[in-house]
Amino acid sequence: MPRVMGVDPGFANTGIVGVEFDKDLHDSRIIYKALVRTQKSAKKLNIRKNSDAQRRHSEVGMAFNRALGIIQPDVISMESVSFVRNASTMCNIGGAWYGLYYMVLGLPIHMVDYTPQELKVAATGKKTASKQDMIDAVEAQWPGQMKWDDITKSKREHVADAAIAAWAAIVDRAIPWNLINKKR
Repeated sequence: MPRVMGVDPGFANTGIVGVEFDKDLHDSRIIYKALVRTQKSAKKLNIRKNSDAQRRHSEVGMAFNRALGIIQPDVISMESVSFVRNASTMCNIGGAWYGLYYMVLGLPIHMVDYTPQELKVAATGKKTASKQDMIDAVEAQWPGQMKWDDITKSKREHVADAAIAAWAAIVDRAIPWNLINKKR
């Protein structure tokens, strides 16, 4: 059964979802979900300005590694970095995305990424889909499988985006599934 790890990478909030598909890639089930939250330090840790950012990136990387071990994906599908309003935020979000990207490069796992707009179109058919539209699309694709109780309502979008990223890898058919025949 092929497995896809969907990731919505971020600095403060990273969504990770594991989806297992049947051999024909028609039916699927959620096998893992996580929201990785990092908190800015309340006090300056040391002289270096970016030491807190490094700690937070490390937390995301460790959670990503744990998820890799649990999901054991054949494919990783990530939402790509979108334009943000300021350079500091772009550095932090870009750092998270590229950090995860470079972790995958050395692994025998196929990787694909999609823009936020591509994920919105894949889920709803609209480039302007709202956060709630994306959550609703996840519920429609996997009725009753996504247990939201442990995720704050305002943060569910990150997990929903990760789930849609996993689903987009199947719908897109850009993945060479005939070359990915890992037996479980």
